[in-house]
Amino acid sequence: MDTWIDIRPEEIGQAEERQRARGALRWLIDEFCRPWDSTPTRGELLDQAAGVFGFVGASEYAEFGASAVSNSDLEGLKSDVRGGLRALFESPNGVWRLPGMPLALRTTRDPDELKRKVPADAVDHRAGMFVGLLMPVHIRPMIETPSISAPLYEPSVRPLRQVFCFRAAQEIEKGWDLLGRCPRCLNFFYRVRRQLFCTPKCKQEEMNERKARRRARKKRKIKRR
Repeated sequence: MDTWIDIRPEEIGQAEERQRARGALRWLIDEFCRPWDSTPTRGELLDQAAGVFGFVGASEYAEFGASAVSNSDLEGLKSDVRGGLRALFESPNGVWRLPGMPLALRTTRDPDELKRKVPADAVDHRAGMFVGLLMPVHIRPMIETPSISAPLYEPSVRPLRQVFCFRAAQEIEKGWDLLGRCPRCLNFFYRVRRQLFCTPKCKQEEMNERKARRRARKKRKIKRR
């Protein structure tokens, strides 16, 4: 059952200030798109709803013709952004077609981008593969118009969804080098320096698993003697 969240203009203004202080892309990736650890409270939903309107700009708030969003609306916006990021990260020719707009965010080869160095022990714990797939190299996304004959908009897509996804695409295009994907849980995150995991929890779980594998290898060697 949907929970509807009413947002006041002052709450949107506060959300805008927080995003300016921390960065819109960091809010989008690390706060908005991060999966919930437990069922969100009404206060947490209110913060995210205000953040959505702050992200698209409080000055455009009245244009959307509504003062409330539902938890389903929020989950739909998250799904749009996560799906777009998966399309861009998992293929060197990835495309995220923006809903309701004749635009797409498409990855292109960038010969000027330096290859990111990944430590040799940074592996996918399930497949035992290097995380090159999870940390895109030599590609960069760009917003483009796929077809000049495409309609300007689709009436069935809410304006809030259109503008939110367009703003998300702009931020992803601008901050592409700051994005990463956790090899442990596959969540996306805003990278700080050489960060490889989305949270300390994932890093610790990976370290524990590596230690367990090393202990198991030592035991097998001892048995062979």
